[in-house]
Amino acid sequence: MKTATLQRRPPTEEGTFGDWESYTGFKCVTLERKPDGEHPCIPAGQYLCGVRKTADNYNIVNGAKDYRLYEIMDVQDRDEILIHSGNWFFQILGCILVGREIQPIETPYKVIMMGVTASRDTLSRLMADMAWEPFLLTIKDAPKDVPA
Repeated sequence: MKTATLQRRPPTEEGTFGDWESYTGFKCVTLERKPDGEHPCIPAGQYLCGVRKTADNYNIVNGAKDYRLYEIMDVQDRDEILIHSGNWFFQILGCILVGREIQPIETPYKVIMMGVTASRDTLSRLMADMAWEPFLLTIKDAPKDVPA
């Protein structure tokens, strides 16, 4: 089975950033909400991910919108946890955003905050990397001795 690992960094006020690497060596960065508060990031662990059709979120395939995304399945007391595009933590409700880099980006509210860049392109690359097939995602929390 295909695999990927998400290694979280220490949480910040602007979310929980992380580093994704798949079994092929494909790498990107991630963004989730903080581990506490409203819509926290999901617990560390291993999760099966499968493709599902969505109504709200999409990626681009051959220049067209494709409403199929990966869902992280069997998250205790949660559902519809998706891997999708976006730039800032306030665009997710427990899901995982993917991007090329972590850097300060101006929000629609004219505030500069840390976020992920090139998210839609990165999502399309991730979907192609996993070939639209189920995979096992291992999520690891940040080591306790690493400063934010």
